[in-house]
Amino acid sequence: MEIIQERLEREFKVNLVTTTPNARYLVVQKNGQEVEVDTPAKMPPSFDIQDIKEPYMASEIITPVEYIGKIMKLCQSKRGIYKNTDYLTKDKAQLHYDLPLSEIIFDFYDKLKSATRGYASFDYTLADYRQGDLKKLDILLNGEPVDALSILLMPAMHMIGV
Repeated sequence: MEIIQERLEREFKVNLVTTTPNARYLVVQKNGQEVEVDTPAKMPPSFDIQDIKEPYMASEIITPVEYIGKIMKLCQSKRGIYKNTDYLTKDKAQLHYDLPLSEIIFDFYDKLKSATRGYASFDYTLADYRQGDLKKLDILLNGEPVDALSILLMPAMHMIGV
């Protein structure tokens, strides 16, 4: 990423700011107010949060039938909710999943293409916001939180090293 950024800055003489991708979350505070948060650094204090809703995407994956098992395993690992499968032809199927946007934006597409040798296509649209059991993880440097390193994750993820 640094090489691409440096080349763009040098060749086009522009200053770039690169950030990690984030999803927008709806935070319901204990006073009932809903706040839209686009970075973990903007999260209200945990004692003031009643609920966190994360965006889920209605996803369609078109693939040769031989890769259905690998795709289903990938979607399950990304907290996907299976909807249905349509067989378009005897060799091609369309899988429907609801997937959290936060799971899609990091490496889902790359893993999908790897699992299917590039033969799958992927499309998604916003389905809705759903309650998520998410917690903020702050990384401290000299005892101070570094906003750029804060992330939201599922409590079970720390058990598996994600």
